[in-house]
Amino acid sequence: MLDLFARFLAVACCSFMLVAVAADSGTAKKPFLTEAERVWLSAHPEITIAPDPDYPPIEYFDENGHYRGIAADYVHLVERKLGVRFKVVRLRDWDEAIEKAKKREIDLFGAAAETPQRSEYMLFSSPFVEFPSVIIVRKSVTEPLTLKKLAGMRVAIVSGYADHDYVVNNYPHLNLDVVPTVETGLRKVSFGMVDALVANLGAATFFIEKQGITNLRLAGNAGYMYRLAFGCRKDWPELAGILEKALSEISPDERETIFNKWVRLEQENLLASRKFWISLLSVLGVAALGLVGMLVWNRSLRTLVHRRTDELSQELTERRRAERALRLANAYNRSLIEASLDPLVTIDADGKISDVNAATEEVTGYSREQLIGTDFCDYFTDPKKAKEGYQKVFKEGSVRDYELQISHRGGRITSVLYNASLYEDESGKVLGIFAAARDITEHKLAEEELRKYREHLEELVRERTAELAQANELLQQEINERKQTEGALLESERKLRFMSSQLLTTQEEERRRIARELHDSIGQSLAAIKFKVENVMGEMNSDQSGRRVHSLELIIPVVQDAMEEARRIYTGLRPSMLDDLGIIATIGWFCREFQKTYASICIEQQIDIDEEEIPEPLKIVIFRIVQEAFNNIARHSRAELVSLSLESIDGLIHLEVEDNGSGFDLPSALAKSSHEKGLGIAGMKERAELAGGAFGIESVIGEGTIIRASWPGVEALSS
Repeated sequence: MLDLFARFLAVACCSFMLVAVAADSGTAKKPFLTEAERVWLSAHPEITIAPDPDYPPIEYFDENGHYRGIAADYVHLVERKLGVRFKVVRLRDWDEAIEKAKKREIDLFGAAAETPQRSEYMLFSSPFVEFPSVIIVRKSVTEPLTLKKLAGMRVAIVSGYADHDYVVNNYPHLNLDVVPTVETGLRKVSFGMVDALVANLGAATFFIEKQGITNLRLAGNAGYMYRLAFGCRKDWPELAGILEKALSEISPDERETIFNKWVRLEQENLLASRKFWISLLSVLGVAALGLVGMLVWNRSLRTLVHRRTDELSQELTERRRAERALRLANAYNRSLIEASLDPLVTIDADGKISDVNAATEEVTGYSREQLIGTDFCDYFTDPKKAKEGYQKVFKEGSVRDYELQISHRGGRITSVLYNASLYEDESGKVLGIFAAARDITEHKLAEEELRKYREHLEELVRERTAELAQANELLQQEINERKQTEGALLESERKLRFMSSQLLTTQEEERRRIARELHDSIGQSLAAIKFKVENVMGEMNSDQSGRRVHSLELIIPVVQDAMEEARRIYTGLRPSMLDDLGIIATIGWFCREFQKTYASICIEQQIDIDEEEIPEPLKIVIFRIVQEAFNNIARHSRAELVSLSLESIDGLIHLEVEDNGSGFDLPSALAKSSHEKGLGIAGMKERAELAGGAFGIESVIGEGTIIRASWPGVEALSS
């Protein structure tokens, strides 16, 4: 294992020397810092560098917290040549360094490989050291490995390192176990927790020797070369130029000294080694014993040769069996390819056709021999678009549903969708492109028919839409005319309501006038007649005209009855008490008078409202509804109990009259009431609604009747 490591390190050393010489020869004649660059450094006295805290021998922090390693030595050389001191920041791990670099919370990487991801936020100098990325496995795994052969294995790789990005981008199928450090990955491989580790060769050898891990071996090259360089934040291109110049000032001898300090490849001079002479004397001492053992060795060797011969014979048999299986597999695969109805073609890296199936011959009109070796673009109606698709595969790794048209030698055109991807050899080298085409000619024709049908359908929709628009316009005209008619009807209804309200008002005013006339004129006249008759009777008594007195006495009861009837009439027309004392007192008087007349009917009153809460115009409405309700009860209900309530609830005035009489059929009663003279049910409803209120009546035959009305109170009207 150490011999393999030494070979890789020798390659790395050579790469390092070539980089050093090239850097020296290319920049030796360049001037050092310009005046603008020195001014920039002066304006930025603190430049922070965040090393990987555990990446020996490249860079790490020792047990005393000092920054050590190859990158650290280069940083110290650059500091001396620039006359500055960088601020070294120790972070938790490399992932944290990456995150802080993205946020520009640190300014420099001491040693980092340039990747597409990192180039989005960092600028990189020329590399100052190179190491290959290798595959480390346990010694029990004997075969050589590549990244492609790691499929199905559990592979450890360090988080955030350049080879991690390389593997993720190029071998996304691998089952990765991301670890924080190279040392962790080595231990996982050693303990059998993972199958392999992909890591920087220099770091891997350092930890293997440091930890004394003996059960690991180098299985192969991962195909990625670590070219470590300084990385600085992308918004400081001045610093990138300054670092590049500082690196050019580092001589090849200085570079070699740093490399040899951390990577020891030289072998000790055997002649000058004390161990060599001790070993030589030991060998001479045992030479005699060696001669004695030669015979035994020769016999053992013959046995070993026979055994090895048998093993080789067995291996040859196995190889022939494998070759036969491979031939069968190739024949099977060829059968599958030829059985495909879709054209299949392989294209080499130069864009030439290397293999086709029978379906490709059918769609192009050319034989397999005619097609192989020709430019694949020549068989499409648009060779430029075909070339662009070919280049897209190399750029993105694959294309899906790339539409092209194949031109048959006889003139037939076939529309196809191409799916293509790269194919590689065992080492991962891209050999060319494998492409499969799906014939969509019938599909395109169907799409064209569907397009024509859709256009026809859209035309029908436009015609129908125009018809609907015309019909809608006519309908709108009819609606407008109907609205005008309804408006006229509503205006007529409003006028009728106004006229009805005016009629009721006029009727009440006429009742008041007649009642006042009866009270003031006829009532007073009858009272005067009664008074004069009584005076005449007094005078006649004194004259002792008994017979005449008796005749006059008979007149007085008649006059008294006439006065009572006049009072009843004008009170019925409009009680003066309503204007003088208010609605509450009037309702109380009315109930007492009603009970005097109808002694068999008991009246219960619940008045829970103040006089000032009732609007003045509403008082006569309430009285007329109570009057009509009680009159109906007296004439039709045969009730024994009447409940009357007048109260204020939530700003509304509620009137309710309920009896326990015989009830009636409400629809027929409403129809009859609308043709009767006087108020009736329809009259009560009209009075309530004209006053801005609501009216309702409930009646059940045999159970009685309830009349309800409600109006806004004074507060509601004022608000």
